[in-house]
Formats: sequence, structure tokens, C-alpha cells
Amino acid sequence: MTWVTMRICHIITGLEMGGAEKLVLDIARKIAALGHPCAICVLWGDAGLLEDRPVGNIEVIRLRRKIKWNPFLVWTLYRVLKQMMPDIVHTHLIHATLLGRLAARWADVPVIVTTEHNTSNWQKKYGFLHRVYRWTARWNTKIFAVSDAVMERMVRTGRIGEKCIQVLYNGIDVRAFEEPQQRMGKRSKQTSSPAVGTVGRLDPRKGHRYLLEASVDIIRQYPEASILIIGDGKMESSLKQVARSLCLSERNIRFLGVQKNTSEVLQNMDVFVLPSIEEGLGIAILEAMAAGVPVVATSVGGIPEIVTHGETGLLVEPKNPKMLADAVLDLLAHPDKADRFRQNAKRMVMNKYDIQGTVEQLISYYQQFLEIETSQRISHCVG
Repeated sequence: MTWVTMRICHIITGLEMGGAEKLVLDIARKIAALGHPCAICVLWGDAGLLEDRPVGNIEVIRLRRKIKWNPFLVWTLYRVLKQMMPDIVHTHLIHATLLGRLAARWADVPVIVTTEHNTSNWQKKYGFLHRVYRWTARWNTKIFAVSDAVMERMVRTGRIGEKCIQVLYNGIDVRAFEEPQQRMGKRSKQTSSPAVGTVGRLDPRKGHRYLLEASVDIIRQYPEASILIIGDGKMESSLKQVARSLCLSERNIRFLGVQKNTSEVLQNMDVFVLPSIEEGLGIAILEAMAAGVPVVATSVGGIPEIVTHGETGLLVEPKNPKMLADAVLDLLAHPDKADRFRQNAKRMVMNKYDIQGTVEQLISYYQQFLEIETSQRISHCVG
């Protein structure tokens, strides 16, 4: 496929460990590899994700602001964009999107697009922000939703027109999971020390406390089980307190923090759990599936779009520790079922969720939008 070279700048709130953050970094690397100059502008934090993920020839601009919501950043972003003169500005996450749209519009960037990664931006507690979000959406050429569930929330609660939204599913680098797996293929019923784990930021929306509550039943049946909690965040101390209040031993409940090699961590799990209360899609689920780990997840947001109950994993109600524990115990007790889910899910991810395909679609959209915008300014999203 032949593309005109484009200058592209992604703007994101931070680059700490997280699904959206990993996605942006992977997309930027692939875009640059296709010959398009690509930059990432990071508004906040230390960008810890960069420590373990080489950026190659991507320009990373770290503004290092101490607070996320800083209106003075609009001026800083404007100067960055005027110097860079990108053809495309692509924003991610709510703070970077609001500030990035303003700066890109001011800098007269031809194409402004946004990826909406979450459903949570449209809750009532964000009423003012989503009014501003909707108002600034008039400058977007397109808004990408990572799932049908995200699009539905934007249309129903945010009152964004469907014609302004394009569903573009997340992808992962499937090649990172193509090496032969050195895992135990099937779990025996007699196994006394299974490893059940989750990967994600320690945030209330991820529902870790419900996994801890479910662990009581799991450990009652498997006293030597390990519950692996991968990730860090503001909830770490409170979650450890929950574990203590449930009389869960540190021998069983292991808070492992951020891990450098996700694929290796996943290969040590017998069941992967994502107990989220809200979820745009669930990159961690895709990675677990690609690693060949059977999945139990809550039926929220975009998760049912990638986990088909009884075929590629098990779905349970959110905030229901009993159902969560029962589903995990079911997979541990029935290795044939777990193995069938594992194979179906891995095949599905490899065929449908390769990051290379996501990037090719994205570049094609960029090309279309730029061609239209350079010939005439199209009608933007919200009048």
C-alpha cells in the first residue's frame, strides 16, 4: 500500500503503565516504521513506560507538569505544535484531549482526531468536563472509539453524533507472544498451587477489591494458590488493607507492582481475571489471550465484544465476588474447558487484533482525512 508521508503528533496525558499508554507507544513505533515522522507529546508525569520500551526514532516531548489539569499547557502545546507543524494531531485521554484540541485548533493543524479509550468520561460526576469535551469536539475530524460500547456511551450520554465516530478496536503486538509457550498445557484437578492473576492500574474502576474478596473462596479450595496482582496506582495501600481485613496471607496475595515483561508474567498464570467495573475494551485481556491464558472477566463496557462467554472465556457480573470465584474454580477444575477457551481465544486475537492491522487502518484514515481537509475544511463534529 502506498501512502503520502505525513507528520503525526500524538498527545497523551501521561506515559505510565496502562492500556491506553501502551497502545499509543506501540502505534507510534509502527507509524514511524512506515516512514511517517511521528512524535508523542506527554503532558504529565515521569513517563515510566519509556524505561522498558524503546522508542526508536519517535520524538518524545515530555512537558513534565505536576498536575494534569493545567490550562496554561494550552500555550505550551501551541508553541510545540507551531514548531513541529504536524499534519495530524491525535489526542488520547480526557486531559490531553481537551487541552490538545484547543492547542491544535489554535495552531491551525489540518486534522485533529481523538481516540476515546473509556466509558467513564461520560459519568455525571464529569458533567462539566463532558460539556467542554462535547464543545471542543466540533474541531475533530473524527473520534475513534475503541469499542461499540464506548461509541454507544458517547452517543447516548455525550450526545456526540454517530457520523462523527468510527469504531477502531485496540490491537496488540501479537509477535511478542508467538514464541513457543513453556507453560503447563492443562491443569490437573489435583494441582494444589494454581496461579490466578490480573494486570492493570490499581484504580477503583478495575475492581481489584472484588478479586480479593473472591480469593477467600479460591484459597479455601486451593490453600497454596497464588493471587498475582500486577500493576501500581493510588489504590495499592487500601487494597493491601482489604487483603488484611479478609485475613488473606501475603503468601497467597502477591502485589508485584509493574513488571517489565508482561508476556512472561502472563505465562506464569493459570487463569487471568479482569474484574473491572468499567472498561473501554481491555488490552490486558487481549494480551492474556495471546499468551494462552484462559480468561475470566466482568461483562462491562467493551469486554463482551472480545470475550464470548463459553467460547473464548467466562463472563461474570461486575461487583460479584461469588460469581468471580466460581468461574475461576470452574476453569481450575475443568482443564479441558480451560484449554478449549485458551486455544479459541489465542486464535481469535492473532487473527483479529494484531497491532499492525490497527495501524494500517489508522494510516488509511489519516490519509483520507488529510486529503479532504487540504482541499476544503469539512464540517466538524458538533455544531
